[in-house]
Amino acid sequence: MKAVSMKAMGERSAMRGTAGRKRKGMELDEMTECFLHLREIVPTIPKDKKLSKVEILQHVIDYIVDLQLALEGHPLLTPPPRFLTHSTSRMPLGECTIENTVFPEVIIDNM
Repeated sequence: MKAVSMKAMGERSAMRGTAGRKRKGMELDEMTECFLHLREIVPTIPKDKKLSKVEILQHVIDYIVDLQLALEGHPLLTPPPRFLTHSTSRMPLGECTIENTVFPEVIIDNM
């Protein structure tokens, strides 16, 4: 069994720690970019005021809710009113069974 010196173990641990800090720093940079992008695309966020990330997210949520309400009330997206006020007296069709159904590829042999 090969002995590993404490110095080598410490160097490996330090390298992993450095890599972890770099990765965490990159993730934070990506998050910051995402928040900046949200500030650009959401029109209700004030451009001249410094906002926390929570405040930015609240503006985004409010904007999404506003868009959803606008879509729900849009006249082209609402179903048309029913012109028939009474139910029709049409009888439903019978059940579809294998015996009374014709399938071109399937030949049923009733013996």
